[in-house]
Amino acid sequence: MKVKKSSLVAYCIWLFPITMLLSVTTLGNVLPILSYYDEIVGVISVIYLIPFIVKRQLDKRDMKIVYLMTIITLIGLVSNVYSRLISNIFPIVVDIVALWKPIACYLAFKKYSVNHRENMISSLYEGAKIVIVFVAFTAIIGQVFDIGVSGANIFGNIKSFRFFWGNSLQTGWLLYTCMLIISARAESEQVIKRYLFIALVPLILTGASTVWCWCVIEFVLISMLKENQRFKRRYIIVFAGALIGLCYDDFVQYFLNPNAPRARFINAGIRVANKYFPLGSGFATFGSEMAARYYSKIYQELGWTHTYGLGMEYKQYLNDDFFASIAGQFGWIGFILYLIGFYEIFSTINSKILNRFERASSLATILTMAAAMLGSASVKSAMGVCTFATLGLIASKTSIGVCD
Repeated sequence: MKVKKSSLVAYCIWLFPITMLLSVTTLGNVLPILSYYDEIVGVISVIYLIPFIVKRQLDKRDMKIVYLMTIITLIGLVSNVYSRLISNIFPIVVDIVALWKPIACYLAFKKYSVNHRENMISSLYEGAKIVIVFVAFTAIIGQVFDIGVSGANIFGNIKSFRFFWGNSLQTGWLLYTCMLIISARAESEQVIKRYLFIALVPLILTGASTVWCWCVIEFVLISMLKENQRFKRRYIIVFAGALIGLCYDDFVQYFLNPNAPRARFINAGIRVANKYFPLGSGFATFGSEMAARYYSKIYQELGWTHTYGLGMEYKQYLNDDFFASIAGQFGWIGFILYLIGFYEIFSTINSKILNRFERASSLATILTMAAAMLGSASVKSAMGVCTFATLGLIASKTSIGVCD
């Protein structure tokens, strides 16, 4: 049986969760390269895009995103020269890859699938249905038996669902990806709704407010969107207010509590952006994985060396807020440029060319990404990058048709 090349490219999307699952097993210790799959795909995506960028063969919005990302990269490098906070080239290069990989995967999969979209989605479709059913099954079984998928109780005797990789947010990205694929391929609305309701079981059991946000946005958009009618941008403010109300307890805990590690980190990001105004502190200096691994001088200056969650020993919050990292490392200019680039992706997805279920799932995912960026860095994790790649696959339909 001959497998099409485009099908093999599509299967790269399934390798994100597969390699992530394998990386948390003993095999991950034997083959550490498994944990770098998203970086590898990110680099390949950049290489793939270069000829199209040089020849200006990407869509206008995509070229704009490339220009914005290039400017942000240059800002980061210039900031490194002027801030003199780090002299090691390796962490700077790794940080550049980390900055580009979600966007590069979105653009590369979007460009490639313009001529292969139907086959690629068909190749992923049955797998998406199987994954949703399997994840829902493990979520239910995990409430009764200890199979390694559950965490602490979220209410009563109901346990939080974290899947086999022990992370609720990553589970959310996996299920959003599956719903994106099903929404783009399903033969009827009944099929889409059936799998959405099945997916709701593990999504709700995650107990994660960001995941619950996706569920609420998805249902609201499905009910309000009409075919051949775009989502009105002014509703974003309404959604933002509603989501803050929905996640009020988390919002207060994470952002308004001055003693919470994440709130301190976000506040520090603002201070760093102001101190190194207007270009920020540079790559590998604040909020990135490399800044945490090499424990940036900024953290030492802030007196965090022995602080829980922010110190040299326990530093889980040092790489846990995407927007604070962007503002700190690239300044307010870089922060604004990144928001503009992200908005270009939103505008591409918000197209009448996509059917209402494709748009609902895609817009719900984009808006959830924005919410997640405020309180975590999961969008640049392996499953976050996987979701970006799938969004690119979905968005390619706007290039196949006449982009509105």
